[in-house]
Amino acid sequence: MGWCTHSNALLIPILFFFSFYPLAFSKLSSPQIEVMVDLSRKIPSSDLSWNSTEDPCEWKGVTCGSDNFRGQAHSLSLSGLSFASPGFLPVTCQIGSLQVLDQSELPDACITGGLRRLNFGGSALVGPLPSFTGFVGLEVLDLSYNKMSGSIGSELDGLVKLGSLNLSMNIFNGSVPVDLFRVLKELQLSVNGFEGEIPEGVKDYRNLALLDLSANQLSGSVPDRLGELPRLEVLVLYSNLLGGKITNSLANITTLSRFSANQNNFQRPNSQRPKITLI
Repeated sequence: MGWCTHSNALLIPILFFFSFYPLAFSKLSSPQIEVMVDLSRKIPSSDLSWNSTEDPCEWKGVTCGSDNFRGQAHSLSLSGLSFASPGFLPVTCQIGSLQVLDQSELPDACITGGLRRLNFGGSALVGPLPSFTGFVGLEVLDLSYNKMSGSIGSELDGLVKLGSLNLSMNIFNGSVPVDLFRVLKELQLSVNGFEGEIPEGVKDYRNLALLDLSANQLSGSVPDRLGELPRLEVLVLYSNLLGGKITNSLANITTLSRFSANQNNFQRPNSQRPKITLI
């Protein structure tokens, strides 16, 4: 009886080991295996058929490195998939060795410490904007043509290098976000439900070349201080509830080549018209 008990005690860990045999001999390190298993739970797609008890290096769309990249995943392809929630995005940041994250036709480059370009436009994402804590290298974020909703608060905090943000064609509401970093060059928020006035804080984006706030529920007047943006080339405000007079300060922006503000409630007096042509 004692021998049987001793044998069973030895057999249990052996059986446990062989039940996870693929993971034990995975090319990945243990921390990366944990991250990949967590990622598999965030992407419940039958098209992928990722099994958490199998080696992640054998999963569809996953490429693991060799030689200098041994023990690391360096490529992840999610091309052609639609996602019900964007909650999986922050998990990808934990894959520090990731060089390519491909969801659409063009691959999105990746560097150690985070992605440079993240494009999930037209991916059927729903729900609120996820937190992008840890994406310190992100320069371009495109989540346009989805069905994401809610207001925008601190989710984008930490994107110190973000130069282009495109959230157009969603269902976002609340105020226009202005607590972004000042390197921003393109801000596209068209066709959403943003409301309230255009915040004067937009003037602090001294590098801004493109500002598109069209087809929202914005009201009030166009802030005079928009005329302080020295590099603005395109300003699109059409189809809102804006009123009052169009500020003449926009004529001070020598770089401005396109200004569209039709389908609003602006006053157009016969005299002292602004020097900006409505498109």
